[in-house]
Formats: sequence, structure tokens, C-alpha cells
Amino acid sequence: MAKKNVKALMEERRKALIEETWPNLEAGTTWDRRPRETKGFTTIPRCMSFCLDIMDQLSSGNPLSSVYFTLWCHASDEGFIQVKNEQYMAFEAGLKGQRRISTWRLKMKKLRELGFIISEAGASGDFSFILIVNPYRVVKTICKASTATESLKRSYRTLVERAGEIGAKDLKD
Repeated sequence: MAKKNVKALMEERRKALIEETWPNLEAGTTWDRRPRETKGFTTIPRCMSFCLDIMDQLSSGNPLSSVYFTLWCHASDEGFIQVKNEQYMAFEAGLKGQRRISTWRLKMKKLRELGFIISEAGASGDFSFILIVNPYRVVKTICKASTATESLKRSYRTLVERAGEIGAKDLKD
């Protein structure tokens, strides 16, 4: 009960600060996932930006983050995605031009190779069925490896610091 009261108190303080800082803010100006009429949202880890950065560092100048984030936006709460149209997925991920589908597939293969996704083939190709793996765990495994670069290790330490600030326990042993 005390935890709920603290959460409500924190929310009230944030609302008061917002109203004080932006007194003329129109209702609906900011994104709020809570109203019933708000549809089409997903939850993401607060440290997702760190995971995306590390992912891009691992992709040798061929960034993976836009494809991964597109997958995340299509995932169910169980982390499951059924891809029915690779062309659409490639376009949504920002891939344009004649090679967008082949580029999407290459990025998907790299995501699978790194362990960020698990996939199975189906009617829509090699990536018809996808599961998103907990990105904290994948990043931890990669960054704790003896082959990790100093840049990766630094990014990981920063991720661990932020995860501690927000109370994420996924990186604990």
C-alpha cells in the first residue's frame, strides 16, 4: 500500500511540475498510453537506447537498430512476431530502394546471429516467426565476453549504471 501511495505522490508532483513549467499546455499534447482511447503502444525497456547503441556497434557499420525497433513495435507481450510481409517490414524499418528486402534479411540474420532474436521459417520466408530475446541478457553475454572491445565494455558499464538507477534487475548475476 505504501508503495502505491509513493507512486501516486510522485505522479502528482510530476503533474504539478509540468503544469507550472508549461501552464498553457493543451490536453493531448504529450503521449500518454493510459487513456482508453490511446491505442497502438508497446512497452520498452527504459535502457533500450543503450541496447540499440551496442547492437549498432556490433554490426560493423551496418546499423541494426531500426530493424530491431520495428520488430519490437510489432511484438506481442510475449515477444512474438509473425511476419506476413517482408517488404512492409523493410519499409517500416527505413530501408528503401531495390535492395530493401535483401538488406532487411541480412540485418535479420545478423540479429539472429548475435542472439537478439530467435526465428523460424514459414510461408513468408526464413523469418516468418520471430521471438525477441531479452536484450539485456544478450548485451550482457556479448559485453562480458573476453573478445568485447573497450568501447563495448564502456557502453555496457553505462547501461549497468542506468539499469541500477531505474531498478532493472535483468543484468544481475
